[in-house]
Amino acid sequence: MTAWTQGHGPARVMGLHGWFGTGQSFGDTVQWLDQDVYTFVAPDYRGYGTRKDVPGKYTVEEIASDMFDVADSLGWDTFDLVGHSMGGKVAQRMLAGQPARVRKVVAVTPVPPVPLPFDEQTFQVFRGAARDPQLRAAIIGGSMGDAHCASVTGRLVAQSLSGSRAEAVAGYLESWAGDDFSAQVAGQAAPILVLVGERDNALTAEVMRQALLPFYPNAQMTVLPSCGHYPIHETPAALATAIDAFLNPATSER
Repeated sequence: MTAWTQGHGPARVMGLHGWFGTGQSFGDTVQWLDQDVYTFVAPDYRGYGTRKDVPGKYTVEEIASDMFDVADSLGWDTFDLVGHSMGGKVAQRMLAGQPARVRKVVAVTPVPPVPLPFDEQTFQVFRGAARDPQLRAAIIGGSMGDAHCASVTGRLVAQSLSGSRAEAVAGYLESWAGDDFSAQVAGQAAPILVLVGERDNALTAEVMRQALLPFYPNAQMTVLPSCGHYPIHETPAALATAIDAFLNPATSER
């Protein structure tokens, strides 16, 4: 399985992209990390990017299994995870499945390990976004607090549409929105950094306090200013700085 890779350092990090992203979505952020410190690998999920034509069940559990297969192919026994949005939920699923292999987790505007309390109208908007570019644009723009010009939102929508299959987007929605594996992650001791966008109007700091942080005794949360749900694109240098402060073996305990 091919994966977007950057850097050649000893610190091994796997990036887990979001619902509307691909492995290459991490490019804006990872370019700011020290390439001599990190080897950053960001595989595509089934139905996305270089694996757009690969069929699957399109579930969080399937992604987690595939990502461990990638780690095995690289010879990585232990590694860190950086997961954005849906990828944040995948990271938690990986931690639940093989905790001895996951050293640290950076969860960037993550989906919690519990079902999200969507009302029916909102869920239908998300479901429709699998095939409707306008709904996809409304979700992306709204999740950034409608703080950016139309061309910013439009670029993210275009990248998302070209980098994914509608069937995969629809399938993963059912999983990341509805799966509950909170019992499996409760009490996991791995250090976790939860990063929340100041303008994110859905996965807010309060949501994290109620639906994610209580399950992890060694979790900490930071609110990133001047961004919403997509700090990987909105404030990549600031996000890279936060990731480095938490993961860099020279400056943090591992």
